Amino acid sequence: ATVCVPINPNCKQCMMQKDCEAYQQNIVKELPVKSKKTTLKKRYFIFKLWISKGKICIEKREEKDIWRNLYQFPLEELNEKKFNAYDEKEFTQKLTHQKIHAKFIYEKVANTAISAQSWVDIKCLNNFGFPKIICTFIESNNLKIDRHV
Repeated sequence: ATVCVPINPNCKQCMMQKDCEAYQQNIVKELPVKSKKTTLKKRYFIFKLWISKGKICIEKREEKDIWRNLYQFPLEELNEKKFNAYDEKEFTQKLTHQKIHAKFIYEKVANTAISAQSWVDIKCLNNFGFPKIICTFIESNNLKIDRHV
């Protein structure tokens, strides 16, 4: 492992020299080829905190996307300009190919009759798996929850 190295390989002392394609083709200095860095896609999320009578609305992420089968608050994905129009504190999470920017907006609702979501007791949030960025928000706002993801 000290002869065939990416920087300054010692080909003259290598016992594999006669079988080495890079040496035979005189392309030793061009190898190894570095792969391109992946560009991070930026996404901007507004999570809506609907709270009524001690309960909070959550929904399960079922679509084939990040955080599948984890829970979240109702979500609206915006472009950067609309996202920046909100003054709330920004939370970020870097994933392998994406950087998530999130803000959490408290919205009052009259009742818990909104369909397709689940209303759970705020004190029971630790029974659900949330993405790290949501756990960070919940913890920073003193809502009791265990870190799941």
